Amino acid sequence: MFAPIKMSSLSRTVRARGFTLTEVLAVIVIVGILAVITIPSGINIWARIQLDDAQNRVERALRTARTNARASLRGRAWVVAVDNTDPNVPTLVIEDENALCDEPASCQRVRLNNYVTVANNFNGGRAVFDSEGRARFLGRFVVSSTYSQGENRCVIVSTLLGTVRKDNNPACAGATDNEEAS
Repeated sequence: MFAPIKMSSLSRTVRARGFTLTEVLAVIVIVGILAVITIPSGINIWARIQLDDAQNRVERALRTARTNARASLRGRAWVVAVDNTDPNVPTLVIEDENALCDEPASCQRVRLNNYVTVANNFNGGRAVFDSEGRARFLGRFVVSSTYSQGENRCVIVSTLLGTVRKDNNPACAGATDNEEAS
């Protein structure tokens, strides 16, 4: 019933099971096209995550300074400033106005990630909250990244009462102080 299998026909079937060069090249081209499409999207998502994280840290720093100023036993104002002495990693400095760091809480340094830059437009480069938690000046911290394609994240001290809010509008860095008050 069954004919004996010859060795030559077995070796032919084994050879026929591979991929052709055309098939391999087609798969490589398809993978390349998918990589070209998805890698920039992944970088944009990653940059947005870094911006959001830095924005949240700036907001927490401002709220911490405001809380520390209100809790100050000696009526000292507390400030938040950006320390750019390390050009690769901006650091937020939370301290009392005299940098004594002795009450009600110790001074803090909050390092941001090295993919963002932080600037502010406060008078003297510092957001200042008096002993009642009110802001001495209106202004904003602008967080940006070279990878984010023009996106910015802002944290704004928008009233003299010390209201701190976040703004994810990419144009927030160019808004004027009059626009903040509205």
